[in-house]
Amino acid sequence: MIRPLLSMIAWVFSWTPPAVLSALASILAFLSFDVLRVRRSVILENLRTAFPEWTESRRAQAGRGGCKSFFQTVLEFLAARRYFRNAQMDVVNKHIMDEALARAGSVYIVCIHMGNWELLCSRGTSYFKPVSILAKDIGKGAGAKWVTERRFENGCFVIPRDGEVPAALQIPKLLKSGNIIGFIVDQHKPGGVRVPLFGKPAFTNSGLLQLYLRHPAPILPAIARRVSANCHEMIFLPEFEVEKPEGARFKETVVHNVARLNRVVEDMIRLNPDQYFWMHRRWKG
Repeated sequence: MIRPLLSMIAWVFSWTPPAVLSALASILAFLSFDVLRVRRSVILENLRTAFPEWTESRRAQAGRGGCKSFFQTVLEFLAARRYFRNAQMDVVNKHIMDEALARAGSVYIVCIHMGNWELLCSRGTSYFKPVSILAKDIGKGAGAKWVTERRFENGCFVIPRDGEVPAALQIPKLLKSGNIIGFIVDQHKPGGVRVPLFGKPAFTNSGLLQLYLRHPAPILPAIARRVSANCHEMIFLPEFEVEKPEGARFKETVVHNVARLNRVVEDMIRLNPDQYFWMHRRWKG
């Protein structure tokens, strides 16, 4: 029952003008952040950690903006069959990606939950090469399967973290085939490497750096920025150069570079904090 219902909802939203989707996202953000106060304390605490110099009103503005961006991304994903086809997405610093692909044939992309990250993945496939994202399933059951299928239709291929074939075996083959491998690196990772993020220790996924040391390819940070209801930017930052300290063992090299990569994540968030996903409890434990 859930799949037909989701498909019906998606069909309705696919015919909804982008400006209406944006207005609806604003309403949902106001209800969530200001009225129901869903995860408001988490959002503001995250913002205090990241931006201690800001006033509380500025943090509230960013928190509300992040909520709107999240709801707008969800609505745009539901509307993807038309919205993803018609939305404008300009590429900033395209030469960074072009040069990396010309040199290596495949790349790793460092992504965060900012702007419409689903559209970022989809357009990466249509503009450059097939993009495969290492990600957990969104729940279980028919709804999660529907989301995965919709992502596939959008040109974003998901590598399950807990699939039948381990991701560590799939990714080297995809790299050899000239794919783009995306890693979302801004969420709490139990058992990960504990390194600073905005000056506070956070358990961070080290999978990208472990893979790089065994299967090197250029690492490019990229973010999505929503410019208007129907216009976005795909922004590439300078290539992340992995350091190999003299005498360091494998694990020490990984930890060293995960800490450095978190500083890049900080820079990515600072570029557009009002469209970042602040709802996640990033600093656990």
